[in-house]
Amino acid sequence: MTMKGSIGRAGMVLLLMMALFQHVFAQGRVVTGKVTNSKDGSPVANASVLEKGTGRGTNTDAAGSFSLSVSGNNAVLVVSSIGFGNVEVAISSQSNLTISLTENSSNLNEVVLVGYGTARKRDLTGSVATISSKDFV
Repeated sequence: MTMKGSIGRAGMVLLLMMALFQHVFAQGRVVTGKVTNSKDGSPVANASVLEKGTGRGTNTDAAGSFSLSVSGNNAVLVVSSIGFGNVEVAISSQSNLTISLTENSSNLNEVVLVGYGTARKRDLTGSVATISSKDFV
């Protein structure tokens, strides 16, 4: 065995050990919190809570609560829900967050109700109608 070969092997072992230690000692942690409506403080159910730049994410429960494992203190959460604007929150060293979403009605321009199936016009017993936003005002 040559000196050059043993130094190369020792270097490879050292490199592998450093990669393993970096993975084992990564600062992953769990962040919990609640997502609320900024208007009245009510919980926002089924809001999406994602760690920016990763595939990690979860949805809030009926009480607006969530729990998410994040990569570390530099993580940024992106919180969104239908009818609300998106919010980005840097978590820093916090582990329990309260996030308020502001209503954004411009996302709800049009609601479409779709029924699947086919029927002949003469077989319909109900009515067919088109409703615009002016009808709701």
